[in-house]
Amino acid sequence: MVTAQQPWRSRARCAFTLLEVVLAMTIFMMMTLVFAAVFPITVQAAHYSNNYTQAALLAQHKIDQLRSAGINILNYTNLNGLGIVDTNASATGPTYTFTSVDNLTSFFPAGTTGTIKISDYSTLSNVTNPPPTGNVYIATVTLTWPGLGSTTGSYTTSGMIVSMVHE
Repeated sequence: MVTAQQPWRSRARCAFTLLEVVLAMTIFMMMTLVFAAVFPITVQAAHYSNNYTQAALLAQHKIDQLRSAGINILNYTNLNGLGIVDTNASATGPTYTFTSVDNLTSFFPAGTTGTIKISDYSTLSNVTNPPPTGNVYIATVTLTWPGLGSTTGSYTTSGMIVSMVHE
C-alpha cells in the first residue's frame, strides 16, 4: 500500500532556517565591507600608476626632443623657439620648465611641474677622463605632481646628448 506524502513535510525539507539566513547575510555584509574598504585604495593606486606611466612617456619624449634639437642649440632662446621649454623671461639656464608648453594639467593633477636641467658632462665632479667641453651634455628631466594629502609623485630620467666629432 502506497501512502500519500504529507505536503508539509516536503516543504519543510527545502526551506532555510532563520539561523542560516542570518549567517549568510552576516557573511555577505562582511565581504561587502572588505570590498568597500579596499576599493578607494585600488582607485588611488590606479591613478598613481597612470600618472607614473604618463610621466615616463613624457620625460622620454623630452629627452628625444632635446636630442633631435642638437647639441649646438641647448640654450633657452633656441629651446623656447622650438616649443620644448616654457616662455620665461628669467630663464638663464641650466634649468628650464615645460609645464605650460606641454599643458601638463591636461594629463596630470593641477600643480604638476616639469623641469629640464642641462649639464656639461665634462664639468661634473665624478667624471674621470672627461670629453672636451661642449661635446657631451646630460639632460635630466623631472616631473613632479601632487598626490592625495601630503604625498607627491615624481619621475626623473636622464639622457646623454652627444656631439659627434669628425676628425
